[in-house]
Amino acid sequence: MRRQIFIYLNGETVNPEDESLPVCWVVQEAEQMPGPVFYGDLKTAANHATGCRVVVFVSATNILLTQVELPAMNKQRLARAIPFSLEEHVASDVEQLHFAIGNRFGEKTACAVVDKRDIDNWQQLLKNANIQTDVLVSECFGVQHDEGAWNVLINRAPGMSRKALLRNGEQSGFAMDLQNLVFILKNALDNSDPDQLPTHVNITVCNDSLRRQTLISPDHDELPTLHADDYAQDAEDTLTPERSDHLSSVDAIQVKTSPELDINTILERIQTLCSDRGVEFSCRDSDNGFLHRLAQGFSESTHINLLQGEYSRREQLEKLIRPWRAAMGLAAAWLLIQGGLLITEYYHLSSVDKQLNQQIIAAYKDAFPDAKNIPDPKLQMQRALDKLTQGGSSDKSWFELLSRAGEVISATNSLTVHSIRYKDDKMDMDMEIADLASLDELKSRLTKQAEVNVEIVSASAKGGKVESRLQLQLGSKS
Repeated sequence: MRRQIFIYLNGETVNPEDESLPVCWVVQEAEQMPGPVFYGDLKTAANHATGCRVVVFVSATNILLTQVELPAMNKQRLARAIPFSLEEHVASDVEQLHFAIGNRFGEKTACAVVDKRDIDNWQQLLKNANIQTDVLVSECFGVQHDEGAWNVLINRAPGMSRKALLRNGEQSGFAMDLQNLVFILKNALDNSDPDQLPTHVNITVCNDSLRRQTLISPDHDELPTLHADDYAQDAEDTLTPERSDHLSSVDAIQVKTSPELDINTILERIQTLCSDRGVEFSCRDSDNGFLHRLAQGFSESTHINLLQGEYSRREQLEKLIRPWRAAMGLAAAWLLIQGGLLITEYYHLSSVDKQLNQQIIAAYKDAFPDAKNIPDPKLQMQRALDKLTQGGSSDKSWFELLSRAGEVISATNSLTVHSIRYKDDKMDMDMEIADLASLDELKSRLTKQAEVNVEIVSASAKGGKVESRLQLQLGSKS
């Protein structure tokens, strides 16, 4: 389990623009008990929420936990069917309500019903504080669930709404004023099916003010509703002088309370109710604060997260993306077209590269007709050229011979060269010239101007022209 923070939004009505709303929170490290409870505003809580999985408890008075009897079906169809099944059992228009789906128990499915205005206000309040909520849940799911028992968690801290939370099932429960606890518990026991009656009723009473640590946001000098004096309490204001972990009878409870809220009387009446019905009763004073008990009692497998359907993180992300879908579609089409053009160009260039490679091989074969294996014609051609530049006499090369003779040959208009061959420092040149006089003149110019040794190997008159083969060899330049 990753590090998580539990934030408690107290109060049935929340103003999303009220940045100074007092809240409390507790951080729980992985595989450890929750830490101390802090009190301050949401901006301060947001600093503690960094890197945490965020669980937010909201008022159970605003949330109806119930069950609907529907046949087994997938979650999408179930989400559409539940509002119609509960339409006659809720006062508000189902269009104004949000239905979150819980676990299935036999033929029934648990669900949580909340007004959309409430969940919108909660989410906006948290968003304004830059808190990304992972779980938004009724505070009833912070009351410990024990099989076959009803657990009641009472918050009796001064300065807060004194309430009681009843957890009477894995995914069922409700909140009530402390004054109405006896009446509501009596009705719940009297109207429950015999097989659903609890074997135990366990009551836990919390005194938040005994362990309060107030944190003030840097943006506020003080929080008007969170003065330390508001929560100061005498040491004798506890459930028992010894603060025993468990009491079998309320006779041992010595509580100092205000006249309008006699918790001793409430607990005595509940004990009588349980005794008359053969239900075991126990009561204890918690060593931890109210939110600390909620954090301890919270279970990943038994809660109903209100952030479902249109309020799920996925749906919220889709709402952000929806206005950009057209632009994203055009961008995707443009990328697809560009990708297609790049692929087409790639195949075209690959074909051109293949053709050029074939031309290089053909040129190499023309230059070296005896070559058989041509794995790399460019490299082989370069090696052959290097070999040629290094061949011949130690201080002469055939490039120099060609350079000297080329100047004279290019200046002779009546000359046509058919082929040139170079071997053993000699260059044989087959050519065609106008007449024998021109041939003698060419030989003389090559000898004098180019300083090349020239030998006429053959010469024959044919068709008004003279075909001749000259053999040239470098001579010494003066």
